[in-house]
Amino acid sequence: MSHRRFASKVISGARLFDRGLYFEAHEAWEEHWLVETGATERRLLQGLIQIAAALHKLLVMHSPAPAASLFAKGLSKLDACPREVDGWDFGPFREAVRDYARSLKA
Repeated sequence: MSHRRFASKVISGARLFDRGLYFEAHEAWEEHWLVETGATERRLLQGLIQIAAALHKLLVMHSPAPAASLFAKGLSKLDACPREVDGWDFGPFREAVRDYARSLKA
């Protein structure tokens, strides 16, 4: 897959995610995840989907326990991916999510 094609898959959801539209980001990434064939890219997209779902559960539905579970699942997927995928550095995002998930537990 070209760098540009994968970037468009990530950016489509990231723009929504950055606006706090976590359910919509989840849906955008899921649309790409369903047709993605690369194992690493699928795992990364699934992790992003789960993180977006966690934030939706926590901030919109006010359900901290399901959110914590989804954070753990999403981080597990992101941790199974290289820090960089197709030239995109997901390390800072992964660490920010990890810090947020830790604060939820506290």
